[in-house]
Amino acid sequence: VEKILFFLKQSFLVQKNRNTPLDYYYRYEVATLDKYEYKVRTDEMKQLIKEAKFAEAMEIADSIDWRRVKNTKMLCVVSDIYKINHKFEESKEILLLAYEKNQTSRLIVYSLCELCIKMDEVVEANEYLKEFIRLAPKDNGRYILRYKMLEAQDVSLEERISVLEEYKKREPLSEKWAYELAYLYHRVGLVTRCIEECDQLFLWFREGKYVLKALELKQIHTPLTAEQQSVYDQQFYNILSQFFVRTLQQILPNW
Repeated sequence: VEKILFFLKQSFLVQKNRNTPLDYYYRYEVATLDKYEYKVRTDEMKQLIKEAKFAEAMEIADSIDWRRVKNTKMLCVVSDIYKINHKFEESKEILLLAYEKNQTSRLIVYSLCELCIKMDEVVEANEYLKEFIRLAPKDNGRYILRYKMLEAQDVSLEERISVLEEYKKREPLSEKWAYELAYLYHRVGLVTRCIEECDQLFLWFREGKYVLKALELKQIHTPLTAEQQSVYDQQFYNILSQFFVRTLQQILPNW
């Protein structure tokens, strides 16, 4: 009798815990609804990013439980939204979710290092820098991270210069870092190197805000060439024109 009662009890528990077709349907319906809502919200968020409406995009990001999201690329985008809005703690939390899902991504580790530098978490930033170098020993991004760490720690200008010069040996500098190097030369009184760097920047890129800044920097020490002056005047005129148009559009929306 005891055996029969035990068997009946176990049979009842199995039946009780068994998923009925209705249970499966309900879970499928909820999951599908969640996916649909997630897609609608993320599509709207992406559109707001394209329109540079980052505050509104962050409001949507706040409404989503990112712990349930497996897409590390999307998590990195959301982290950037918070970072643009100066919500560094939230940005880091999302980035750590991405790191948990993919600890071999050098882009995620780079972003974590960069974010820790912004947050003055130097010890943690240094650990991520070591991890980045381990994952990508040939990636020259390590020089940018090192420079940012030195800058955050207010290390001497000479040490910062040495990092950018080493970086320049590996590959041509972008406009931003070429100008940064020229400006550092200016600050420590290396006038000739400053002028040479400004001339190289102009030769490589010829237009853009850093070219304009480099030409202005060069003018502190020596006159521009006729070609440089012509480019500077044209770019300066274009910037003024764009400024006046934007101002008029704000004052007269229907203009």
